[in-house]
Amino acid sequence: MSPSDPTAKKPAAEDDIPYTPWALARMKAERPATGPNAVFANTTDPAIRFADPDGYPRASIHPMRFKIVQTPDSIYQLWEYNKSWRQIALNRPHSKEPDISWFGESVGRWEGDTLVVDSVGFNDSTWLDPIGHPHTEDLPS
Repeated sequence: MSPSDPTAKKPAAEDDIPYTPWALARMKAERPATGPNAVFANTTDPAIRFADPDGYPRASIHPMRFKIVQTPDSIYQLWEYNKSWRQIALNRPHSKEPDISWFGESVGRWEGDTLVVDSVGFNDSTWLDPIGHPHTEDLPS
């Protein structure tokens, strides 16, 4: 059973993931709407409570369909759930001051058959998964 599995019958052990003290305290304070510690009536899940986007990478673990659309200048990830999308600009540098957002600012380049994406500018209001694993604005992509 994965520590991030929202269908788990029991919560993950604290030693399953190397939490920083900040992350452990923040996760313990969250009230997910699904999983072993579910409290839907007063959840703190920002995606449910405020209808915020899931953010990245959480949007990618949702079981609903998504599409990837490629143009000469960008690649788009389009999620059916919550009508969210992420743009990955191709072959350009990051903005000098990227806007802080749920999906960050992503730029990519092809190395052979591999798309290499670098993202910056995440806000810290999203969860990594449905059970409340937190991240900072320094979330690596």
